[in-house]
Amino acid sequence: MRLMKLAAAAAIIGFSLSACEQQQEAAPEPAPAPTSTATVFEGARLIVGDGSAPIENGVIVIDGTDIVGAGAAGAVNIPEGAAHVDLAGKTVMPALVDTHVHLSGTLEGIRTDLLRRGYFGISAAMSLGRARHPSRLQRRPARLLCLKERG
Repeated sequence: MRLMKLAAAAAIIGFSLSACEQQQEAAPEPAPAPTSTATVFEGARLIVGDGSAPIENGVIVIDGTDIVGAGAAGAVNIPEGAAHVDLAGKTVMPALVDTHVHLSGTLEGIRTDLLRRGYFGISAAMSLGRARHPSRLQRRPARLLCLKERG
């Protein structure tokens, strides 16, 4: 009798393990990796900068360093397998250039000035003074590279 109970328990455990293995085999496979090198930024308000009205729910497609498409959702060709970035609630617009700037005279001051301008969408600034020696102007591009590294 005891032997039959052990055999029955072993059979139940065996069937349970078999069912678990079948369920694990039936699990869906993970989604395939993107097959495109493009990235699609979608859902943003796009300001083109030509005086036209902003494009709500816009799409920008970037492949490498090239903008390959931009416009309203549904009007832009989206490559199959592209990575997607949700920009809902954001605004994308061309860079602003400040062509009349008096930057600070110290390296930390210049960094602070440029970071503050970057916060407000200004991506380039042309300094109209403060450098007392031409050699300081020649060093400025190297100083600005520090900003990229700093983030």
